[in-house]
Amino acid sequence: MSDLKFTSVFAPYINEYLQHKRNMGIKEITLIKLEGKLKGFDVFFNHMGIKEPVITEETISSWRKSENSNKPITTYGKTLIMRDFCRFLCKMGCVSYIPRPNRTFRTDFVPYVFTHQEMKKIFVVADSLRKHASANTHLFSFPTILRLLYSTGIRISEALNIRNKDVDWSKRTIRLTHTKNSHVRLVPLCDSMFCVLDVYCQKRNKLPIEGTDSPDAFLFITGIGKKCQPDSILTYFHKVIRKSGIIYKGGQFGPRIHDLRHTFAVHSLKKMSDSGMNLYTALPILSTMLGHSYVASTEYYIRMTLEAFPEIIQKEKQLSEIFKSINDGKQ
Repeated sequence: MSDLKFTSVFAPYINEYLQHKRNMGIKEITLIKLEGKLKGFDVFFNHMGIKEPVITEETISSWRKSENSNKPITTYGKTLIMRDFCRFLCKMGCVSYIPRPNRTFRTDFVPYVFTHQEMKKIFVVADSLRKHASANTHLFSFPTILRLLYSTGIRISEALNIRNKDVDWSKRTIRLTHTKNSHVRLVPLCDSMFCVLDVYCQKRNKLPIEGTDSPDAFLFITGIGKKCQPDSILTYFHKVIRKSGIIYKGGQFGPRIHDLRHTFAVHSLKKMSDSGMNLYTALPILSTMLGHSYVASTEYYIRMTLEAFPEIIQKEKQLSEIFKSINDGKQ
């Protein structure tokens, strides 16, 4: 922790909140950043002259006005923290209004969602590159990494930090410890991904390198036993994109390797919709898979899914009519 001191009426609750986050296993560097945001709240509470640990809707409204000079996306991030803190206050027995995050701001960024046909082509090209590559390159692990990113929606940084001990072969899950929000989470492996990973590990363990299967060794390595690096994986990803006939615009316009995460989300919602599940029922499941702290952070994938598969709109309407008729029959 830093040397910041909280002086508002909420000081003991802020300290308790930070300890709660620490007990959850959040990294120290993330806690320090969170502490800085909470200090801003603390200053605001003092400025408002709040004498009782109560947050009203008017309090939140005044706080949002004080954030007008910030970028909308910055205020959005702070609102998520304020929302979580207010929920914590309620659990502690305090009266607190729960603010709703407002994500109506526009950005120029549009994620690229690969089609199923494009994903098949990407895998074919990646496999062909590995067949003709020397054994000491990142191409030894590259095709397996791509499939893991697409089938689970995890981030490239999360994938490259997986160690052998994080894979539970009996339960077919992977334990992620190096996550964006510092929350440890379990990711299930589908049957096809489980088989791909099993074959990869068998080949990896036959390399003339000692310790490839030790618990603390990294899961994904080069042909000479070195940990895979994100820059090299990105270089091969861009090469595969071009060889797959997909237009690469570069920079934030991509397609980027992180777009495999967006593609996983959209394709997962489509699959759950095809199974008869309502999109908003499927949303918490997807949110958990992606490791989002709030379901609201996952909601925009519904819009992306409807844009990619407009036929789902009619299906959602039919489901709504069925549920309505059932409810009417119970009355």
